[in-house]
Amino acid sequence: MKKNPYKFIGPLSLDKDKLVLVHRNADLERICEGIENGEYWGILGPRQIGHTTFLRQIIDKMKDIFPLDIDFQVCPRKEKHFYLWLVQEFIERIPSEQTEDISKKWEDVDSASKFSGFLKEFKPEKDIKKILLLFDEIEGVPRLQNFLKIWRKTYISGDPELKKYTVVIAGSSELVSLTEEKTSPFNIADKLYMKDFFPEESRQLIEGPFARLNIKIAPNAKEKLLSQVNGHPQLLQHACNLLVDTANKEARGIVEKDIDEIINTLLKTNDSIATLEKDLKENSVLNTLVQGIFAGKKNPFHIHKEFSTRGAGCIVEDNNGNCAIRNKVYEKFLKDFLGTPTASEARKVSANILIKEDSTSTYFDGKPKELLPYAIKQIWVKNYYGIKETRVLNIPVNTQWIFLTGENSFGKTVFLQALAIGLFGDRDEGKILVGDDAKIGVEIRAKGKNLRNNLRDKGFKKFTHFAAYGSSRLEIQSQQTKNEISEKSTTTYGLFNTDGVLLNIESDLIIWYYKNDPKFEIVKQTLLDLLPHMADIIVTKKDEVVYIEKENQNGETYVPLPFNKLASGHKSIIAMVGDILIRLYRQNPGILESKELGGIVIIDELDLHLHPKWQRKLPELLSLVFPKVQFIVSIHSPIPLLGAPVNSIFFKVTRNKDDGIQVEHLDIKIQNLLPNSILTSPIFDMDEITQVNNESLDEVRTEDIYSKIIENDKIQEQLEKAAKSPRSSRIKGEKDKK
Repeated sequence: MKKNPYKFIGPLSLDKDKLVLVHRNADLERICEGIENGEYWGILGPRQIGHTTFLRQIIDKMKDIFPLDIDFQVCPRKEKHFYLWLVQEFIERIPSEQTEDISKKWEDVDSASKFSGFLKEFKPEKDIKKILLLFDEIEGVPRLQNFLKIWRKTYISGDPELKKYTVVIAGSSELVSLTEEKTSPFNIADKLYMKDFFPEESRQLIEGPFARLNIKIAPNAKEKLLSQVNGHPQLLQHACNLLVDTANKEARGIVEKDIDEIINTLLKTNDSIATLEKDLKENSVLNTLVQGIFAGKKNPFHIHKEFSTRGAGCIVEDNNGNCAIRNKVYEKFLKDFLGTPTASEARKVSANILIKEDSTSTYFDGKPKELLPYAIKQIWVKNYYGIKETRVLNIPVNTQWIFLTGENSFGKTVFLQALAIGLFGDRDEGKILVGDDAKIGVEIRAKGKNLRNNLRDKGFKKFTHFAAYGSSRLEIQSQQTKNEISEKSTTTYGLFNTDGVLLNIESDLIIWYYKNDPKFEIVKQTLLDLLPHMADIIVTKKDEVVYIEKENQNGETYVPLPFNKLASGHKSIIAMVGDILIRLYRQNPGILESKELGGIVIIDELDLHLHPKWQRKLPELLSLVFPKVQFIVSIHSPIPLLGAPVNSIFFKVTRNKDDGIQVEHLDIKIQNLLPNSILTSPIFDMDEITQVNNESLDEVRTEDIYSKIIENDKIQEQLEKAAKSPRSSRIKGEKDKK
């Protein structure tokens, strides 16, 4: 019996498995050249693509650099123990010039910051000029973002003591998001996307070993195998392993029917197929995407690229830039697992889909800069209360503020509710928000990718970086609740009901204060930035948060007050902004600075409870403390628009019996408009702006500011006095004689 050389479990050995080892020479040359130049690398690809084997090939080729390869699949899962373990790996496996017991010296390295210090001070033997760190199964690292930030700082520091390190990471789950985006911690690295074998490489993997084993394979059988696995490394190794066993067992060559049999075996026993089944069960978006492909739907690959490297990596890009299934083996399994949808089922799913294609991104003033991490691109609503059908297209993705105006009872709140449902879904903590007839589609730009949410579509993905507020926002939870999400404090409750209760920022402030958490000072300063009349916010010995207001003129402070004794305007701002901070911190784990928090926030009646001075300031102040948040707000007053950022847009809500509620995107710039002009513009549509008791338009004051009226009145009074003086009368008489 001939020994079976094919190996489909675990990485290949460069020595023992030479016969079935495919050399990815072009990729190898590229990455090794980069390593020699000090570049960091991220190797991306799905599971079973050959990451670990490729890392071994890098080590074999880079003989002049000391390698330390670490498999994080077996590392401790608690951060404290992880760094202690990692230091031991360095100490035990890299020869060091330090003669003292360095294990004892570094026995307290239990955090990312301490590990950074270790990296700088660790001294390898003098003949080791460079250390090549190869990190495999990187997703096993606890708090991975923090770990990658260490290497980002190491790379960009310029410190000569840190230039001895070069890093290559490999894995399969989240490496795209961790390496590609502007805010990704490891975006300083070059990327190598490991793909399936080229046809010639696959052909060599079959022909070379089969010839050495003297096993004949019929040409049609070979071509069928090649077309079925389409270069998938692990499937091809497993298939060839089964074929060699068949040839050995039956003492014959391989024919076409053998391919059918081993494909059926693969579907039942292969690890990649098991991973694919797990992917489908855990990810409804992938499930819907695959069904769409089978139904002939064109899904742009760049939007769903993550599914080419996540899990089994069942999605690839076709020649037209759309999604396709990676190979015929996967395709057969997927069809069996999902079942091919009937025409009626396809029509039923399609009926719920309003937004079927990605729209082209537009930009405010045509300038694609200062983009938000999350921004709405279009909204389409049908059959939601008074909305028969309305659609707003081409919303610039770099607009931070969307202002909604319209008369009372025209449907501003209804439209905001529909938008919230389009983002968050038709249920909030089990509570149904909308009837079956409604159809809502929202397209979002989320961290550089397009997200098309169509209500009740199987591909609907709840948008979680989100908060929504109705007109009632003075009630906050008691401190005893510790900000647990109660029925009246869910994400959308306040927008749909008048008795909503906001999460209490004071509870978190007290916890942060006693833990010396930097968030205490950050959040306190955020609130002080929003409240210029506030001098300080302190935690008393009785565990109570109090607010110290100050006099603007001389800075004198007033008696400290608890939240419930503050003016309604201050309470409204503290309650709402506090709730925003709590939710966005929970939705953006790992972010410390409030200015880095990203999301979309809906506020109904922004100007409620606020003096006109505050109405004007609030958009400007919210933009200052939340520069990465998009706000969609309704207003009744023109005053907030005086504080609107330059890249703001305006929707006007109208209503009539035939068309129902309609939302119009107004093309208007307000930078140089005063309230009178704004009131009479299409934003508010006021025909009359004179006081109701005015009897003559000749008496209407047209000065821009009230102080000018006082000044003009004084001048007029002086002129009238001068006209009545004796000297004035004499001069007038002399003129008359002439």
